[in-house]
Amino acid sequence: YGDFCEALIKALQAPELYEVSMAKHRLFSSPLFVNEITFDEEDKLIDDGDHNRPLYVEGNIGVAHLRRILIDPGSAVNILPLRSLTRAGFAVDDLESTDVMICGFDNQGKPTLGAIYVEDPDVNFQLSGAGSSLED
Repeated sequence: YGDFCEALIKALQAPELYEVSMAKHRLFSSPLFVNEITFDEEDKLIDDGDHNRPLYVEGNIGVAHLRRILIDPGSAVNILPLRSLTRAGFAVDDLESTDVMICGFDNQGKPTLGAIYVEDPDVNFQLSGAGSSLED
């Protein structure tokens, strides 16, 4: 964290220099671009430009490897389906307790079952017991 803290201190002490160096990334002008992932034509693996598939990554919970993890940087929480947790060999008892409430499609707040940390990518997931609207 040393390099990060040092860079943050410099940016806070001289914000105009930070804005100039970050202008090419469009991060300082609009908070909408902070969590943006962009791809160039050279990144394109499929010729069909009309696809709308989600971006999945792979990760590990302990020694269990999960092949399809969907992370939404625009969301307040990342939700892992309970069936993925059980397929990885874990149970609800393995979860870290939290006070997080999730509002589902029914617009009702429901507590999560707990949280579990996924290594690489470095993400903390909430487990929902709210039914299929949050788990599928």
